[in-house]
Amino acid sequence: MATLNVNTCDFAEFIANGQGPCGTLDITWTELPASVTGSFAERSNIVDTFPNGEKMVQVGDVLGFTALVSGTALNFSNTGGPAYGSLAQQKNVTKTFTGP
Repeated sequence: MATLNVNTCDFAEFIANGQGPCGTLDITWTELPASVTGSFAERSNIVDTFPNGEKMVQVGDVLGFTALVSGTALNFSNTGGPAYGSLAQQKNVTKTFTGP
């Protein structure tokens, strides 16, 4: 299980950078059994290139699984039934950023 509970109004950078309306995020992801939804494990070398030319290189082991998501975000909550998301557990992962 993973929980995010933060009030973005507490971070001046969030408001100053125009990230949108601030407020409280209180969200919980609860892992569902692999026997129900499956899972994946991989060892990967991933290179992401961003529009400004910066690159991120990620090397390591990733375990991914499905999670049931609940909670509220900026005073909105899911009232339409179960919500699903995914979580990734990274072990022995290194991330390297290089600028343009």
